[in-house]
Amino acid sequence: MPLGVPTFAMRGAAQQCVLLRVSVILDELALAAGRDPIEFRLQLLKNERVMNTKPSPVANGFDFDAARMANVLEIIRDASGWGKQKAQKGRGMGTAFQFSHRGYFAHVIDLSVDDKKQGESSQSLRRRATSGRIS
Repeated sequence: MPLGVPTFAMRGAAQQCVLLRVSVILDELALAAGRDPIEFRLQLLKNERVMNTKPSPVANGFDFDAARMANVLEIIRDASGWGKQKAQKGRGMGTAFQFSHRGYFAHVIDLSVDDKKQGESSQSLRRRATSGRIS
């Protein structure tokens, strides 16, 4: 069906939907195991290995390096102060990580919710790491 607009850049739009579901599942598994969500993810990535995903729809394929993903996750954990704050009512931190388009990404967010269920993200604690760099 012709859309009338180029769609090349939107090919990866579904990955964010997959990321949400994978992140939620990992959080549920960490909770069930009584583990910290980031430490649980790091445990899954502990074997230094490179997984080749060929055949790939991307020309020449691409490899996923578990050690590199773990490094990005450790950087974001340390930069955000993950686990160093006391639990407070209505406040929590969340995390997600993803390998997408040959890049390694991790996010931490500090979120507060008031009695009216209004949410607010703390700019000072929100951090993003991409392939080892913090922004």
